[in-house]
Amino acid sequence: MEAGKKKSFAHNLMSTAHVFSENEDPAHPASNLTEDTLEAWYQPESSELPVEITICLDDSYNLGYLVLKEAVCYSQRVEKNMRYLLKKGKYGTVFTQER
Repeated sequence: MEAGKKKSFAHNLMSTAHVFSENEDPAHPASNLTEDTLEAWYQPESSELPVEITICLDDSYNLGYLVLKEAVCYSQRVEKNMRYLLKKGKYGTVFTQER
């Protein structure tokens, strides 16, 4: 996953983010999302849905893009995703996508 401005993603904010999930396979934890490699991916421990991943950035940013990558070669497909933004102590839906 990458987050940042369009300028060729010159600065990937995920590289310094704190990422976690309550449902993660110990061999493929959510913290793997900070790495941009084919060898590291996130995988839930159980097939219980929905899966929630929390991303904490080190500062406030005006994001131009959020790139969601799928580990298709490991049968990891995102069927539906919702993104929430925490602002002034309250969550609001930013974006919803369903295949």
